[in-house]
Amino acid sequence: MDSSMVIKGIIAFGVYILLQLVVFRLTRQSDATRWVVKLYCLVGAVLCVWSVGEPSVALGSFLVYSSVCAVYILCIFSVMEASLTLRILSEIEQAGKKGLVYRTLQSRYSRAVIVQKRLNRFLQFGDLLYRDGKYYRTDHITLFKFRESVMTICKQLFPEQ
Repeated sequence: MDSSMVIKGIIAFGVYILLQLVVFRLTRQSDATRWVVKLYCLVGAVLCVWSVGEPSVALGSFLVYSSVCAVYILCIFSVMEASLTLRILSEIEQAGKKGLVYRTLQSRYSRAVIVQKRLNRFLQFGDLLYRDGKYYRTDHITLFKFRESVMTICKQLFPEQ
């Protein structure tokens, strides 16, 4: 693999992230997943046009870009967006033809239950310590800590208005 392929792929990913940050500031949160896909396609197309005349470089750059985007989407974006949504959808599917009543979902996913389950998960994975009635961050490097670092940088770059 040529170094120009890697460089173009990484530059394209940087452009993708910058565009995503700008678009997310201008659109509704409910449209986030749609924009992730649109921006991926847009930047991918621009990347291929950028490498026109060099099909092997275009393909290699696109593969690098796609790989980095896949890691970002699977490890950061989807963790933020889909965990609770997918769990609810999974429970509805498991209920089958019986279905699930809204009140059942509401009782399982009340704010208190959600907070407690997430805190327990953080404790199990070593992200948090519970001592003297308080929760503390640990020094372990985990997926959630990495995501929080990325989100902190994003909030500093684009503070809420």
